[in-house]
Amino acid sequence: MEEVDIELKHAKRKQFNEENLIQYDKIISMTSHTLVPEILQNDPRVTFWDVADPFEQGLEFTRQTRDIVNKHIKELIKELE
Repeated sequence: MEEVDIELKHAKRKQFNEENLIQYDKIISMTSHTLVPEILQNDPRVTFWDVADPFEQGLEFTRQTRDIVNKHIKELIKELE
């Protein structure tokens, strides 16, 4: 991500629970519908993006995944404007 000027060195994954879900208007899942917790499977706020996990797939695959996510983010921003 550094090659596109995004610093993730201090980024941390956030866990969620039922109590803190109420604060979100939109939830993006980049995993299969069947792999998310049951509480999210039918939640209308959840959008599922079909994004392959780049873990251990090599640099070029990781770059392609990054670009796919970036495209989805740009589309989401347009949708929310």
